[in-house]
Amino acid sequence: MYNDGMSDVSRPRDPRPSGEPEGREFARIPKDNKPWRSVLHLATALEFAKDEAVIPENAPPDFLYFLERGEVRMLRGDPGGQEKTLWYVDPDHLFGETPLLCGGTSRNRHVCTRPSRVHAFRREIVLEDIFPARPDLMVNLMGTLACKVRILSNQVADMSLDELPDRICRYLHLHAERLGEHDGKTVLDPRLNQQELAQLLGVHRVTLNKTLRDLEHEGVLGGYRRDEVRVLDLARFLSHALS
Repeated sequence: MYNDGMSDVSRPRDPRPSGEPEGREFARIPKDNKPWRSVLHLATALEFAKDEAVIPENAPPDFLYFLERGEVRMLRGDPGGQEKTLWYVDPDHLFGETPLLCGGTSRNRHVCTRPSRVHAFRREIVLEDIFPARPDLMVNLMGTLACKVRILSNQVADMSLDELPDRICRYLHLHAERLGEHDGKTVLDPRLNQQELAQLLGVHRVTLNKTLRDLEHEGVLGGYRRDEVRVLDLARFLSHALS
């Protein structure tokens, strides 16, 4: 970690598409923890570089973290080097609460995807000072924990019940930034490369690449790039995304 004052140049996340129910969410936490900004004076501010771990695997449950700016990815790996992204943490969200409340070391890693500013609350500050004095913050934390349970449930159900083309289109529908129209086709910015998307969807990159090619050959999507993918057939795209 470092303290050189580097600013976060990332673009803000767009809101959820109009009318899209939160119940489909499987990658980001819809409810935020903005009320915790009122107690940041009780935390220690830290700066992290891109790809630096805020919480490494097997870290002791000593802190609760609040992300002021940047982005953090929570992932789980196996001894063979495979990794599964569980979700992304956006600004104004807490993370690290599960090991803090359950006890024991964390098996997950929280890694910055871009330069990030994080505030760390010591465990005793949260349990002995904040919760007794601010029950509203405890209720807020419970709300985001419930959202995270829903996200994990959605991931389990999606991987068990839904075909990969549906999951790809659902991610794009929920989280890709709409860049406009070109030649009558909707152009989206996925924000993730194929490896990152494969880790989020819980598949091998080769499997994802084959499915993207299938969607391209079927005329649903154009070629997939980190910063651009074209929706060639909007009706079929939405059929996959909303299935």
